[in-house]
Amino acid sequence: MEKKPEEKGKISIAEIKADFEAEGEIFDDSEVEKIRDFLYLLAQITYQQHNRNKQIIETSTGKLINLNYNSDESTKSNTLYPCEYGRTG
Repeated sequence: MEKKPEEKGKISIAEIKADFEAEGEIFDDSEVEKIRDFLYLLAQITYQQHNRNKQIIETSTGKLINLNYNSDESTKSNTLYPCEYGRTG
């Protein structure tokens, strides 16, 4: 059986069915095809969003704050109103 042009490079339905059956799940070919197509669509959307976010970061001119940076906050902080005794009030 020849694959459709849009199905080249995709995981075969037989492989997916075998994985489901190994887990004790039984689906017919049309259900497996819908699941596979949905997962490929989800992966495509995720990939496009990742590229969009990457492009925004690369072209942005403002100051970026890296939220993934783990800081131990061991550096001295800048206080707004320094007090003689180092207390806030």
